[in-house]
Amino acid sequence: MDLMINEYSAAPASTVVEVTGEIDVYTAPRLRETLVGLVDAGNYRLIVDMERVEFLDSTGLGVLVGGLKRVRAHDGGIDVVCTQGRILRIFRITGLSKVFHIFDTVEEALASHAKPDIHLARPADSAGQAGSAGRAGSAGRAGSAGRAGSGGRAGSGRHAGSGGRAGSAGAADSEDLPDTESPVESAGAVE
Repeated sequence: MDLMINEYSAAPASTVVEVTGEIDVYTAPRLRETLVGLVDAGNYRLIVDMERVEFLDSTGLGVLVGGLKRVRAHDGGIDVVCTQGRILRIFRITGLSKVFHIFDTVEEALASHAKPDIHLARPADSAGQAGSAGRAGSAGRAGSAGRAGSGGRAGSGRHAGSGGRAGSAGAADSEDLPDTESPVESAGAVE
């Protein structure tokens, strides 16, 4: 199957890229051209709707990661819309489910942009307190648990860690991946 790409402005500062078909070594350059063109035109908040993608290989993943690097250079981001288990599995196995926010619908992705980012200011610490906070290993682990929570933020959470793992801390960590399967084998197995 061929690759069809449709792009449209869905909200202020958000562009949706609807992708239909197969994203593989032959068709990925078209998606790359689309993403590069959008970024060059000043679109830095992209939502890639992959609901109608039937196949995704490592070349397609590379195009998405390359696009993400381009938009992040301008403080932007790429969100992915996908509910297909076989495509989501590729994102989980490769660890990209931690890199991209994955949503069930375009509307959910747009709604996540409407919410303001909350940045809490850190209280001014004395030198002694800063030193002890720096040594506290639990601060790093708390951040890790926070990342597991952000996996839940990716859509409803049911896709972030499959099999009910999304609710557990450390879900979708590389340690949770099966030893019998490499990302390359899994990516090739999706048809």
